[in-house]
Amino acid sequence: MIKLASAVTLAIYFVIAEAAAEGPGVCSGICTGNKTTFEECTAANPNTTCAKSPFGSSTHCFVAVGKYKTQIKTGIETGIGYISGCIDCTDKTKACSKVKEILEQKLTVNATSCEIECCTTAMCNKDLLPTLPPTGIPTTGIPAGEGVPNNCSPVVLVAALVAVVWFGI
Repeated sequence: MIKLASAVTLAIYFVIAEAAAEGPGVCSGICTGNKTTFEECTAANPNTTCAKSPFGSSTHCFVAVGKYKTQIKTGIETGIGYISGCIDCTDKTKACSKVKEILEQKLTVNATSCEIECCTTAMCNKDLLPTLPPTGIPTTGIPAGEGVPNNCSPVVLVAALVAVVWFGI
């Protein structure tokens, strides 16, 4: 009886190990688009079988967010896009590179940054929503060394000075 219980326990361990090696099996996705489109797609609950993932190995479910540039008739458009599905995410840098590569091939955009969140159980990426790091203080419109934005009207500056002096604001 003890040998049978040990054999059953061992068999269960092998099944669990095999399932873990294969990854989650099914993930939410593949959804792409801006935040609103992405959230609508995810809410519609499409799923993807990880064995058929265009991102190669399928050990993790993921959601990635990135900035992109694309050429349109009137110039260059920039934006932020989201994508989800299955990928090998043991190395997040490599996973982001793979995401960028697929987006550039399929959507003809130039992905300029990527942040990715990953998980390892079925459909676990349904509620993931990574964010991009802050970009810092904007520097456009500020002349070097002067500290005054070049888009300020002299009239506005004089009016502000008069307000300070006259009204003590």
